[in-house]
Amino acid sequence: MKQSLKFSLLALTVLSTSVFARERLVDGLQPESIIASVEMVGRPGYETQAALVRNEDEPSLLIVETRGAANYLVFDNAKLNLSVKNPGSTNAKLSVNAAGSLVVSSDNSNFPSRDRWSRKYTIAYRDGQYVLAGFTLDYNDTLDGRNDQVCDYNLLTGKGVLNGREVRVLTQPADVAMLEDSEKLYTCKGW
Repeated sequence: MKQSLKFSLLALTVLSTSVFARERLVDGLQPESIIASVEMVGRPGYETQAALVRNEDEPSLLIVETRGAANYLVFDNAKLNLSVKNPGSTNAKLSVNAAGSLVVSSDNSNFPSRDRWSRKYTIAYRDGQYVLAGFTLDYNDTLDGRNDQVCDYNLLTGKGVLNGREVRVLTQPADVAMLEDSEKLYTCKGW
């Protein structure tokens, strides 16, 4: 955690001197540390960009807001267990959905294992914070198909699909800065 905080302070120092978040986020950090970056809809009045950055061989999700010439590192979360194969190649990806929310995708399809999974976290700005608004998991046990699971949960609406059946989701959106990789983020059962 001390290293993550040290990295966050370094990133904030580098980012605070930039004029254009999109260019400076990429230029301000060491190019080999940036896995992906994308613009998203965030706090009104700010330009918002998300980036996956390699932090001591572990990917960290950063969200940076820009207003005028000032940049603000909103958070640096390295606890989502995003899958990175080797330096320079990754299974973790960033995209933006039709609503402008951030979608963080990760999978382990390139790793030798009987357990194959892909996860998507949807992150949206709601009520003054960045929240986990949705979660999708596709899990496949290559040796025993009875263990397979597929779920897609919208935490904003409370609607979801579990193994092809509609379900009600009781979990509320969670503050992304506080998220930790946990059993909830590994299985559909946690929700």
